[in-house]
Amino acid sequence: MIKFHLILAVLWVIYCVFHSFLANAWVKKKVMGLFKMSNTAYRIFYNLFALGTLGWLFYIHADTDSPEIFHSNMFTKIVAGIFIVGGLGIMLACIAKYFKQLSGLFKESSQSHLQTGGMHQWVRHPLYSGTFLFLIGLALFWPLYSNALAVFILIAYTVGGTLLEEQKLLVEYGNEYRIYKRRVPMLFPRFSKSL
Repeated sequence: MIKFHLILAVLWVIYCVFHSFLANAWVKKKVMGLFKMSNTAYRIFYNLFALGTLGWLFYIHADTDSPEIFHSNMFTKIVAGIFIVGGLGIMLACIAKYFKQLSGLFKESSQSHLQTGGMHQWVRHPLYSGTFLFLIGLALFWPLYSNALAVFILIAYTVGGTLLEEQKLLVEYGNEYRIYKRRVPMLFPRFSKSL
């Protein structure tokens, strides 16, 4: 059992590393040059590769016989359901908002502006906040060792990616982003302070 969970953890880490590796600007430029790909073609390739490998990993993960960490009761399942539905709702709203940019199916505008309205007035990275809620909800609904392991790895990876993204946004938007960063929390909203 320990050996299989270790293999599963390694597979999740490899997925995260490849996801970041292919998103790296230098790697993207090299692959686009090597295969004579446009930015749109690379974006489509990247998204299909990420979805395909994630689907394969989910299949392996779901096929795992993993023991429970604790026995989930009705209260836990209700809380987990709220997290899952809330997180999924936030994720889908963000994906719908950024579909053109994320999919690679549409020509990107050369002008971009800092998003500070909608969910971005509460947190700087609502997609990641929704992802955390969703993942934690899944781990509570099915409290298996394999799920806790995957959620821990994915949250750690996402936090690291968010910190790197913050650096890119500071370069892209400069002082405008610094002001926004001071005003709005990164992942968890502050409800005590009105915006």
